[in-house]
Amino acid sequence: MQTCNRIQDGFDACGFKWLADLKAGRVANWLADRRKPTRDKEGNVIPGLSVASSNHHLVAVKSFGNWLVKDRRCSENPFAHLSRMNARVDVRRERRTLSGQELGRLLKATKAGAVYRGLTGESREMLYLTALFTGLRASELASLTEASFDLTANPPTVTVEACYSKHRREDVLPLHLALATQFAGW
Repeated sequence: MQTCNRIQDGFDACGFKWLADLKAGRVANWLADRRKPTRDKEGNVIPGLSVASSNHHLVAVKSFGNWLVKDRRCSENPFAHLSRMNARVDVRRERRTLSGQELGRLLKATKAGAVYRGLTGESREMLYLTALFTGLRASELASLTEASFDLTANPPTVTVEACYSKHRREDVLPLHLALATQFAGW
């Protein structure tokens, strides 16, 4: 869905309506304009699109071009020659692992938190712990039901159905004993 939105945003901004309208230069100019900082009404600088985000938009547009060729709607990808930029020169958010102390504070605050998106603080804490101990993605976590957990197995397991799994196969993952014990009490 995000890929489709990126393609649609680019095509709308570039004024593409027909296949004949597709021009790589317009996409390159649109992305360059989106990377430029702007100012709000108070004069504060609003940073432009990061290089990494710009690259994500470009990859989406290029993949659409590849689909056009594969589906024989075009003889060649009109965006094939556009290149991604080096995202290492424009790091906006440095990703890092939380320290044990930070993780503890996050879980404590989550558990004490109000209902958010239909989940109590305690339910969100269990969701976060499941994510931490299993490495499951958000969509995989959202697919879990009570039946997904086998806390009596040795070792206890959680099952992600094939239609939700990244690998498109049923994944049965062992659960850490401490997490399984916490689930049993929950």
